[in-house]
Amino acid sequence: MSVENIATPSALSFPYPAPPHQGGTLQIAPGIHWLRMPLPGRLDHVNLWILEEADGWTLVDCGLNNQTTASVWAALFDGMLSGRPVKSIIVTHAHVDHVGYLGGLIERTDAPLIMTITEYLTVALRMFETPERMAEQSLLTISRCGTPPEETESMIARRRDVRGTYSGIPPHYTRAIAGHPIVAGGRLWQVATFGGHSPEMLTLFDPVDQILIAGDQVLTQITPSINVSPTEPSGDPLSIFYESFAPLKALPAETLVLPSHGMPFYGLQARIDQISDHHDQRLDKILGFVEGDPTSYEIALKTFERAMATTAARQALAETLAHLHYLQKQGRVTSYEDASGIVHYRRP
Repeated sequence: MSVENIATPSALSFPYPAPPHQGGTLQIAPGIHWLRMPLPGRLDHVNLWILEEADGWTLVDCGLNNQTTASVWAALFDGMLSGRPVKSIIVTHAHVDHVGYLGGLIERTDAPLIMTITEYLTVALRMFETPERMAEQSLLTISRCGTPPEETESMIARRRDVRGTYSGIPPHYTRAIAGHPIVAGGRLWQVATFGGHSPEMLTLFDPVDQILIAGDQVLTQITPSINVSPTEPSGDPLSIFYESFAPLKALPAETLVLPSHGMPFYGLQARIDQISDHHDQRLDKILGFVEGDPTSYEIALKTFERAMATTAARQALAETLAHLHYLQKQGRVTSYEDASGIVHYRRP
């Protein structure tokens, strides 16, 4: 997620006064149950969705791979989910709070997995890529940013250890494709996919009851993190994220948004406008720091002063890069590489 919160616009309305307790569920529409899965840290939860079938259940997202998640699911299988099988598991994207416990659920249910191809392959790559290769990718990107050598190891270590955050992925899956509907929970869901936060984020929209399972693409109080990935060091994910706004805003104004973090809400168009404004302001702020040919690390220190002093430093640096690459694509900044391979930015 983003290293900073943004305010919730007053145009949003919240139909549920409180979330279910951590690890608990709440039915929010016929056949749709909201599961509040605990997370460690400041972002203390991820919203998962349980869709009720005539003869079973469909699960949307899985939670982290840890003992807390395992205990929550075990209690659900002994309680609410007991007596009927899980018919399928839908995963919105490859981030660990959504897919980390997938292996544990597959082992228990043997249910078929539904994902987009890019997100499935991303998990598979993370599962089988060597820690050394992942560290090498991070080192190259971080070093080009001008990160001091004494700070690179802590940034690299968090990515080197990422394999342990996944519990597994099955060798087969069913591919979700934009424009190809999915039947789940007695509803015909329209499938759309978006990038920026993740390469091919899956969202589900029920046009009858106007319900959007939004994944991380639209959130209530924070913007999804838009990061340059070490595997794509010259990527421009912010442009891709901006491209998602128009099709989402075209959904009905009465759409109930079910985000992966925060409270379900009405007011999709207002929320997208605010997220767009937030990134516009961030771009202007970063542009103001492009004085004296700084590195992206130096700009990140000014843009995310608090985050750069924490374990979120790598994420803050990656967000800074995403905004710089967007500015560069627009022609508002240029870059050059010095003799040591460090990239500097300047205004044209």
